[in-house]
Amino acid sequence: MQRIAITGSSGHYGRKLVEHIRRELPNSQILGIDVVPPPPNYVPHEFVTHDIRSSEVQTTLANFRPDTIIHLAFVVNPIRDLKLMHDINVNGTRNVFEAVRFIRPMRFLMASSATAYGAWDDNPLPMDESSPLRPRQNFQYAADKTVIRGPARRSLSGRRSIIISRD
Repeated sequence: MQRIAITGSSGHYGRKLVEHIRRELPNSQILGIDVVPPPPNYVPHEFVTHDIRSSEVQTTLANFRPDTIIHLAFVVNPIRDLKLMHDINVNGTRNVFEAVRFIRPMRFLMASSATAYGAWDDNPLPMDESSPLRPRQNFQYAADKTVIRGPARRSLSGRRSIIISRD
Protein backbone atom coordinates (compact mmCIF):
# COMPACT_ATOMS: atom_id res chain seq x y z
CA MET A 1 0.00 0.00 0.00
CA GLN A 2 1.35 3.42 -0.94
CA ARG A 3 1.48 6.06 1.79
CA ILE A 4 1.26 9.56 0.33
CA ALA A 5 1.53 12.79 2.32
CA ILE A 6 0.34 16.04 0.74
CA THR A 7 1.07 19.48 2.17
CA GLY A 8 -1.46 22.06 1.04
CA SER A 9 -4.02 19.28 0.62
CA SER A 10 -7.00 21.64 1.01
CA GLY A 11 -5.92 24.04 -1.75
CA HIS A 12 -7.11 23.82 -5.35
CA TYR A 13 -4.35 21.49 -6.59
CA GLY A 14 -4.30 19.54 -3.33
CA ARG A 15 -8.02 18.78 -3.47
CA LYS A 16 -7.77 17.65 -7.09
CA LEU A 17 -4.78 15.48 -6.25
CA VAL A 18 -6.54 13.84 -3.29
CA GLU A 19 -9.51 13.11 -5.55
CA HIS A 20 -7.25 11.69 -8.28
CA ILE A 21 -5.23 9.49 -5.92
CA ARG A 22 -8.37 8.11 -4.26
CA ARG A 23 -9.74 7.20 -7.70
CA GLU A 24 -6.54 5.84 -9.26
CA LEU A 25 -4.88 4.29 -6.19
CA PRO A 26 -7.79 3.16 -4.01
CA ASN A 27 -5.55 1.12 -1.71
CA SER A 28 -3.26 4.03 -0.91
CA GLN A 29 -3.31 5.94 2.37
CA ILE A 30 -3.32 9.74 2.09
CA LEU A 31 -2.24 12.17 4.80
CA GLY A 32 -3.32 15.77 4.23
CA ILE A 33 -1.61 18.70 5.95
CA ASP A 34 -3.02 22.21 5.66
CA VAL A 35 -4.07 25.22 7.74
CA VAL A 36 -7.59 24.91 6.33
CA PRO A 37 -9.76 21.78 6.75
CA PRO A 38 -10.69 20.08 3.47
CA PRO A 39 -14.19 20.34 2.01
CA PRO A 40 -16.33 17.21 2.55
CA ASN A 41 -15.78 15.72 -0.91
CA TYR A 42 -11.97 15.97 -0.75
CA VAL A 43 -11.09 14.50 2.64
CA PRO A 44 -7.85 12.49 2.72
CA HIS A 45 -7.74 9.34 4.88
CA GLU A 46 -5.96 11.31 7.59
CA PHE A 47 -5.88 15.08 7.98
CA VAL A 48 -4.03 17.38 10.38
CA THR A 49 -4.20 21.14 10.68
CA HIS A 50 -0.66 22.48 10.80
CA ASP A 51 1.10 25.65 9.73
CA ILE A 52 3.74 24.39 7.30
CA ARG A 53 6.43 26.20 9.33
CA SER A 54 5.60 24.23 12.48
CA SER A 55 7.91 21.52 13.83
CA GLU A 56 4.73 19.45 14.17
CA VAL A 57 4.84 18.97 10.39
CA GLN A 58 8.09 17.01 10.65
CA THR A 59 6.75 14.92 13.54
CA THR A 60 3.46 14.20 11.77
CA LEU A 61 5.23 13.18 8.58
CA ALA A 62 7.69 10.96 10.47
CA ASN A 63 4.84 9.23 12.31
CA PHE A 64 2.90 8.67 9.07
CA ARG A 65 5.98 7.15 7.35
CA PRO A 66 5.12 8.18 3.77
CA ASP A 67 6.85 6.67 0.78
CA THR A 68 5.85 9.81 -1.16
CA ILE A 69 5.70 13.43 -0.01
CA ILE A 70 4.05 15.99 -2.28
CA HIS A 71 4.67 19.60 -1.27
CA LEU A 72 1.95 21.96 -2.50
CA ALA A 73 1.59 24.29 0.52
CA PHE A 74 2.33 27.83 -0.64
CA VAL A 75 0.61 31.19 -0.36
CA VAL A 76 -0.29 32.05 -3.96
CA ASN A 77 -2.49 35.11 -3.71
CA PRO A 78 -0.77 38.13 -2.17
CA ILE A 79 -1.61 38.97 1.42
CA ARG A 80 -1.20 42.31 3.16
CA ASP A 81 1.90 41.18 5.03
CA LEU A 82 4.46 40.24 2.37
CA LYS A 83 7.06 39.35 5.01
CA LEU A 84 4.63 36.82 6.49
CA MET A 85 3.87 35.46 3.01
CA HIS A 86 7.60 35.06 2.33
CA ASP A 87 8.12 33.40 5.73
CA ILE A 88 5.32 30.90 5.12
CA ASN A 89 6.46 30.11 1.59
CA VAL A 90 10.21 29.95 2.06
CA ASN A 91 10.63 28.80 5.67
CA GLY A 92 7.65 26.45 5.40
CA THR A 93 9.23 24.83 2.36
CA ARG A 94 12.59 24.58 4.13
CA ASN A 95 10.77 22.84 6.99
CA VAL A 96 9.41 20.29 4.52
CA PHE A 97 12.93 19.83 3.07
CA GLU A 98 14.17 19.02 6.58
CA ALA A 99 11.44 16.42 6.98
CA VAL A 100 12.34 14.88 3.62
CA ARG A 101 16.02 14.69 4.60
CA PHE A 102 15.08 12.98 7.88
CA ILE A 103 12.34 10.64 6.60
CA ARG A 104 13.96 9.80 3.26
CA PRO A 105 10.78 8.95 1.35
CA MET A 106 11.14 7.08 -1.93
CA ARG A 107 9.63 10.02 -3.82
CA PHE A 108 9.37 13.77 -3.27
CA LEU A 109 7.42 16.07 -5.56
CA MET A 110 7.41 19.86 -5.18
CA ALA A 111 5.31 22.24 -7.20
CA SER A 112 7.28 25.08 -8.76
CA SER A 113 6.00 27.68 -11.20
CA ALA A 114 6.73 28.96 -14.68
CA THR A 115 6.41 32.43 -13.12
CA ALA A 116 9.93 31.87 -11.74
CA TYR A 117 11.20 32.58 -15.27
CA GLY A 118 9.46 35.95 -15.35
CA ALA A 119 7.42 37.55 -18.08
CA TRP A 120 10.11 39.45 -19.95
CA ASP A 121 10.19 40.68 -23.54
CA ASP A 122 13.63 39.15 -24.11
CA ASN A 123 12.76 35.63 -22.90
CA PRO A 124 13.79 32.98 -25.41
CA LEU A 125 11.03 30.97 -27.03
CA PRO A 126 10.58 28.21 -26.26
CA MET A 127 11.92 28.24 -22.70
CA ASP A 128 13.18 25.13 -20.96
CA GLU A 129 14.71 24.13 -17.62
CA SER A 130 18.08 25.61 -18.61
CA SER A 131 16.55 29.09 -19.01
CA PRO A 132 17.58 31.52 -16.27
CA LEU A 133 15.19 32.19 -13.41
CA ARG A 134 14.24 35.89 -13.51
CA PRO A 135 11.00 36.42 -11.64
CA ARG A 136 9.29 39.76 -11.41
CA GLN A 137 10.31 40.84 -7.93
CA ASN A 138 7.02 42.65 -7.40
CA PHE A 139 5.21 39.28 -7.73
CA GLN A 140 5.95 37.71 -4.33
CA TYR A 141 4.76 34.23 -5.31
CA ALA A 142 7.24 34.05 -8.21
CA ALA A 143 10.06 35.52 -6.15
CA ASP A 144 9.49 32.96 -3.38
CA LYS A 145 9.32 30.05 -5.84
CA THR A 146 12.69 31.18 -7.20
CA VAL A 147 14.25 31.48 -3.73
CA ILE A 148 13.44 27.85 -2.87
CA ARG A 149 14.37 26.35 -6.23
CA GLY A 150 18.14 26.37 -5.69
CA PRO A 151 18.03 25.07 -2.11
CA ALA A 152 15.63 22.34 -3.24
CA ARG A 153 18.06 21.01 -5.78
CA ARG A 154 21.07 21.29 -3.43
CA SER A 155 19.55 20.01 -0.23
CA LEU A 156 17.62 17.16 -1.77
CA SER A 157 20.22 15.94 -4.26
CA GLY A 158 21.10 12.29 -4.01
CA ARG A 159 17.55 11.22 -3.17
CA ARG A 160 15.94 8.37 -5.09
CA SER A 161 13.24 10.36 -6.85
CA ILE A 162 12.94 14.14 -6.62
CA ILE A 163 10.60 15.94 -8.99
CA ILE A 164 10.12 19.70 -9.24
CA SER A 165 7.18 20.42 -11.52
CA ARG A 166 5.95 23.72 -12.97
CA ASP A 167 2.34 24.82 -12.98
